[in-house]
Amino acid sequence: MDALRATVVSGINTLLFNLLLMLGAVAMILSLADWKLFLAVAWLAPLLAGCNFIYRRKIARQWQEVRAGYSRLASNWRRTSPACAWFPPSTAERESQLLQRTPAVNTAII
Repeated sequence: MDALRATVVSGINTLLFNLLLMLGAVAMILSLADWKLFLAVAWLAPLLAGCNFIYRRKIARQWQEVRAGYSRLASNWRRTSPACAWFPPSTAERESQLLQRTPAVNTAII
């Protein structure tokens, strides 16, 4: 929970810092340069924001696929690798091992 909280707080701090930096840059261009130069460059901000939004959505989906593939790979490696024999088994693995060890009760004899 602390890691999630730290990520959110850090993300908010970064966002606010970047916003303040951009506003400072706008103020500097308006005060030190010509307003025509500002207007020549200002139209790029919404375009870059839109490109960034699209890129982040695509990269988030692709990153999810990478993480899912890595999870499957790590899971298969853990089940099949003798190097991982010293790791404690997961709950599902323990249950399957117990079911394999339990002798079948023949109810026809009883």
